[in-house]
Amino acid sequence: MMDIDKQNAEEWIGKFLDGETDNEEEQALYKFFCSDNIPRRLKKYKPMFDWYANGMQESYLPPRRIFWKQGFISRISVAASVVLVCGVGTGFYKHYQKMQEEYECYEGSYIIRNGEKISDVKQILPELQKTTQMAQRQEREVDRTLKMTPEEYVKGLKSDCDKQKGQQDELPVI
Repeated sequence: MMDIDKQNAEEWIGKFLDGETDNEEEQALYKFFCSDNIPRRLKKYKPMFDWYANGMQESYLPPRRIFWKQGFISRISVAASVVLVCGVGTGFYKHYQKMQEEYECYEGSYIIRNGEKISDVKQILPELQKTTQMAQRQEREVDRTLKMTPEEYVKGLKSDCDKQKGQQDELPVI
């Protein structure tokens, strides 16, 4: 059997890489690289010869590209989740702020129901909103009336009187 040492190892590596070695010479190279006595300049070949010495068994290493894609996709997913949570949180915060502004607008308001004064804004807010809507309807009606010509106004008054007479006819007689 051949003996490979530090002095002739580079020459044998060259022959191996050129495909000029036989089985016995290759076994000697494998044995040389299994030892701890490898020069520093040849250590870069150790993993390759270890692989050959162990029967060239394939170890599954997924391509780096898949890891890159998985890492990229997971980062994008995390970023999208953060954006979604921030968006939903901002929406809730704005709604809360709007409600606070609405409550502050009515601060100090109260209603009297059954002789009892109620000043809790959250309790009286629906009634205050109804009153505001009614005032807005009346304002629109006044605006519409102001835009009428005198003839249209008189005609509207006559139709209102006719409606009231019709409603009086429908009232039950007591």
